[in-house]
Amino acid sequence: MDQITQKLIALANINTHWQNTDGIKDTFDLIFKEFKSFSDTIKQYKLPPIKQTNITGQSMTIPTWALVAKKRPDAPIKVLLSIHIDTVYPQTSPFQSCTEKGARLHGPGVCDAKGGLLILLHGLKAFEKKN
Repeated sequence: MDQITQKLIALANINTHWQNTDGIKDTFDLIFKEFKSFSDTIKQYKLPPIKQTNITGQSMTIPTWALVAKKRPDAPIKVLLSIHIDTVYPQTSPFQSCTEKGARLHGPGVCDAKGGLLILLHGLKAFEKKN
């Protein structure tokens, strides 16, 4: 199994439902290490919390963060790449882990968000090798 597939499985196995702040923090830690390896600067920003009312009427305040990594911030042309890391599956959902079915992976965020994040990350790394 290649390194990118292993990273995708590790990310997909972390529940990142928007209400699961521990899972989101764990994912931020993994992502931070990956982006730090080739960024000029990287910083995690604490954003205003999200205030929600859940299905039972309970009011909730959920902390939020953003990770900003920069490479060559003084370059004449700049590109912004952005993606979310949360998934729609709450911790009570049976869909919590990544499984292999033949040559395919099935898991929370494999195609959307976590898979896209790895495409973004490794695309940037490949671009850096070419320049």
